[in-house]
Amino acid sequence: MIFNDEFVFIHIGKTGGMSCASYLLQGLKLPLYNCHAEAAEEVEALGRDGIIPVVTVNRHCTLRAANEHILRLTRRSALDRQAIIAVIRNPYELEYSFYRHLKKPEVIARRRTKAPALLALAQGGFREFALRAGYHRENLRQEDYFLLDGEMPERLQIVRYENLESAFTAAVAPYLAAGVAGRFPRLNRSGEGSALESVLDDETRQIIYRKHQYVFDHFYPELIP
Repeated sequence: MIFNDEFVFIHIGKTGGMSCASYLLQGLKLPLYNCHAEAAEEVEALGRDGIIPVVTVNRHCTLRAANEHILRLTRRSALDRQAIIAVIRNPYELEYSFYRHLKKPEVIARRRTKAPALLALAQGGFREFALRAGYHRENLRQEDYFLLDGEMPERLQIVRYENLESAFTAAVAPYLAAGVAGRFPRLNRSGEGSALESVLDDETRQIIYRKHQYVFDHFYPELIP
């Protein structure tokens, strides 16, 4: 999560959030809060005065949790900000990106003792992974990050990952400091393409649709199997 007096960014995993965060840290109006476990080191390396690191908040923070932290830190609700922005992703690509992520040697080394069953699933077939692996954060679907009491807040803006650079930069433009923002970075962005199509049979599409039905129905109706 990153926020300032006007704006809140909710970082959903595997949706280009690292690129979005880098862009915001370079250009968002100050003072701003950068919230995740390594925030202090990141702020020091960036060298931009006016960024406040908060290391006790999960990078992938739901809006409900974000609101509690923001109230604690500033005594103003997240809902009082002018905009709340979250990026969502085509669920087929989201599942496959998570699957591929868990195959990386450095991820296996880091998560071996904490999530051995999940890592084992990722070494098998994609269909079984989609069926049994759960979500990037346990029990949290994409919509759980931005819904409050089952509703989308009035000031929430959803950006689709497929239009990330153009849509995100346009959405956050009113909240950037004049003359500060640079080019939108491409960090950790994976292109699934033909590799995904090779494992996305009809049964797997149905499994992923049932798992991510809200996002399909509200944001990707053209992809419903």
